[in-house]
Amino acid sequence: MDMVKTYHDDYLSNVNLWDFLKNAYFGAGGFADGGYIQKYDKESQQKYYNRKKSAYYLNYCASVIDTYNAHMFKKPVVRKSDNPYYKRFIEHSDGFDKGIDAFFKEAFLCAQIFGYCFIVVDKPDTQAATMHEEFERGALPYGYVLPPQSVIDWSTDSHGRFNWVKVMEEQTQDAENFLSPKSAQTFYRVWTKREVYLFNEKEELVSRVAHDLGSVPFVLLRNKRGWLGSITGISDIYDIAKVNRRLYNLCSELDDLLRSQTFAILTYPALDAKDLSDVELGTDRILTYDPSSSAAPAFIAPSAAASNAYEVRIDALIQEIYRLARLNFKGGVSPSGIAHAFEFEKTNQALCDKAQNLQQAEQEVARLVCKWQESVFDGEIQYPLDFSITDLEKELKLAFDAMSMNLSAQFNKECKKSIVRKLMPGLPESVKEVIDKEIATGYEKG
Repeated sequence: MDMVKTYHDDYLSNVNLWDFLKNAYFGAGGFADGGYIQKYDKESQQKYYNRKKSAYYLNYCASVIDTYNAHMFKKPVVRKSDNPYYKRFIEHSDGFDKGIDAFFKEAFLCAQIFGYCFIVVDKPDTQAATMHEEFERGALPYGYVLPPQSVIDWSTDSHGRFNWVKVMEEQTQDAENFLSPKSAQTFYRVWTKREVYLFNEKEELVSRVAHDLGSVPFVLLRNKRGWLGSITGISDIYDIAKVNRRLYNLCSELDDLLRSQTFAILTYPALDAKDLSDVELGTDRILTYDPSSSAAPAFIAPSAAASNAYEVRIDALIQEIYRLARLNFKGGVSPSGIAHAFEFEKTNQALCDKAQNLQQAEQEVARLVCKWQESVFDGEIQYPLDFSITDLEKELKLAFDAMSMNLSAQFNKECKKSIVRKLMPGLPESVKEVIDKEIATGYEKG
């Protein structure tokens, strides 16, 4: 009986959903290869293949999440502490050069997509005699973020604290010879309150290390609380991704309709097609016909009713995405003052709840950082709880409108670059260059 390769019921119930949400945000998987395009009844394989190949994805999911993420961190977080270990963690949260703001923006992004994520606070297994030596060697606590796909099983006590957590790790090792294939291995790391166990795919114990924290150093960051009694949370794009998938299909179907029916056909009165064998058509040609004929040459075209119906439905889905994103844009008409005030309160409360989840998670991380050093965190962490919803609506509408235009691939890329600079004006140039490169080549699938 397998004792290591066990999976929690919540993991098995949600793992396919998490993959879909990841694809919806990154424009990967079925949105990249056409796998989410639905096949018509009796549609030929070649036509279906062509539709999948030509499909394009208007990524509203990324626009919603990126805008809310940027808005959440517009105002500075207040952090006060004299603890030297925590102060060092603020500057080097990942053990390298990533500061705490960038670290928690990344963690919050993961929680927004999947509903929740894990923040692990670990410490290098390096011995140091003094605090100075620890700082010199970098042998200090650091954090990293795990998406829910990586944490396959767990146990909690009656207070919701972890008894143990099991992580599945895919490790790829480069070969020394570039002609040799890379080797991939799966390991299972089990964290308990006192030790860390590492098993290989054969369930053989590879290592066992004591940490003596007295608790499992995993912090749960929720976007929005899920079912009672479950550690899971609710994604910001749980509903929007499904609507966006339907929009993806409607755009493909409309393109197919326009491609097959748009071109008009010239009709010419003639008793026999042979009468037209010598006729040449073109922009510099003249076509003559018998003026006594009751029928003049004319173009016939299919009815526009079908394409109009598709466009109306597409617009309706875009408006539904606005609604799900807590916006009130209806054909450019501003809602009433009372309705707008109600929407303001609903959106502001949602953002406040997210800020409180972030604040709680960061406080737990700070306590674990100090606990690794046999110290106590006695500082203060305060996230802003007041948000300018009007600015947020404008930013979201700007992002949506840019995606809806879809004038050309290059235009979309330039719009995305412009939106990034408007939403995150304080980004370092090095980060902007990375984002520009990702926009130019497409989001990384992973």
